[in-house]
Amino acid sequence: MPKPKKPSIDWGSPTDLILFGDWTIKKIHAVQKCVRTGFLSSEKTITVNMTEVSKLDSSGALVLLRLEDQWRAAEMTVNYVGMTDTFSAMIQMVREEVDKIQEEHELPKESIAAKVGQRTVEKLTVAFDFLHFFGRVTIYLYLLLLGRFRMQWKMLGKIIESTGFRALPIVALLTFLIGVVITYQSSSQLETYGANIYIVNLTGIMTLREFGPLLTAIILAGRTSTAFTAEIGSMVLNQEVDALRVLGIKATERLVLPKLIGLLLVTPLLVMWANFFCLLGSVVMSDVTLAIAPQTFMSRFHEVVAIKHLWVGLIKTPFFAVIIATVGCFQGFSVKKSSASLGNRTTQSAVQSLFLVIVADAIFSIIFSMAGV
Repeated sequence: MPKPKKPSIDWGSPTDLILFGDWTIKKIHAVQKCVRTGFLSSEKTITVNMTEVSKLDSSGALVLLRLEDQWRAAEMTVNYVGMTDTFSAMIQMVREEVDKIQEEHELPKESIAAKVGQRTVEKLTVAFDFLHFFGRVTIYLYLLLLGRFRMQWKMLGKIIESTGFRALPIVALLTFLIGVVITYQSSSQLETYGANIYIVNLTGIMTLREFGPLLTAIILAGRTSTAFTAEIGSMVLNQEVDALRVLGIKATERLVLPKLIGLLLVTPLLVMWANFFCLLGSVVMSDVTLAIAPQTFMSRFHEVVAIKHLWVGLIKTPFFAVIIATVGCFQGFSVKKSSASLGNRTTQSAVQSLFLVIVADAIFSIIFSMAGV
C-alpha cells in the first residue's frame, strides 16, 4: 500500500503519535495546519512514529521541533520511532541552527556596574576624541593666522550668510517673545510691592548678561551645529571627504576652519541683534502691563544698566561659537557608513552643543561672580 503524500498526524494509541506524508516546504501549509492543535496528551511520555513519513526537509523539521518544544514545555518526554539517519541528521542540523540564532539574539546579561563602566568608558573615549579634534583645529587656526593656509573666502561668505543672515528672523522672533514672557511674569510680582520701575533693572541686566548670549547660543546649537553635522556627515557618506584626502586637501582646513571663523564673526552680531529684540519685547510688555512708557523705560535703562553688562555678555560669545562649531564638525566626521549613523550624530550634535554651552555659561557666571563683575 503506497504511503500517503499529504501530511497528517493521527493517534495510534494514547501515547503513540503517527506522522504521515511529505513534511516538506511544498506542503508546509498543510503541515502547519495539522499541527495547529498541538496534540497534547495527559500522558507524560509520547512516542512519535515517523515510519510513514515519506520526505522531511528543513521546513518540516522546524515545525516538528516547535511541536516538540510544546511537549517539553508541558513536561512530557518525547521518543522517536522509525527515525532514519537522514531524518535524524536533518532534525539535528535544524536544531543546531535554531540554537545558534537564539544565542546570537539573546541579550547579554550584564550587571549594573558593568553597564555603568561600559558607558563611562564610551563617554570618556568620545571626550578624548573630541579634545584631540579640538586640538587639531586649534593648530590649523594658528597656522592660518601665520599665513600657512589660504582662507576660502567664498566659502566663508556662504557660512556667514547661512549662519548669520538667515538666522536673523528666528533669533528676533524668539528673543522678542522671551522678553515679553520675562516682563509679563516679573511684572505681577513687582507690581505687588509697588516696584514697577525696577522691571528695567531686571530685564536690562538679565538680557545683556544672560538671555541675549545664551538664547542666541541655544538657537545656533539647534540650528547651525546640526547643519554642520549633516553637511559633513553627508560628505562622509558620499566619500567626498575621502576624495579630498586623496587629492591632498586637508578636510579640517577646507571644511572646519571656514565654519569656525564664520561663526566667530556672526555670533557677537547675532547677540547684539538678540539683545535689541529681547529689550524691545520688554519695552512693549512694560507699557502694556505696568504703564511704563517707552521713553521712561529707555531713560531708566541708560541710568541703571552699565556698559559692563554688555561686555560680560559679549565676552562669552566667542567661546559659545567655538563650542557650537567644533561639536557640529566633530560629530559630522564621526558619521559611519549608514544613514542611521547620520541621524544619530545629528541628534548628538544638538544635545552636546546645548550641554556644553550651558556648562560654559555656568562657568562664566561663577568666574564673574568671584571677580565681582
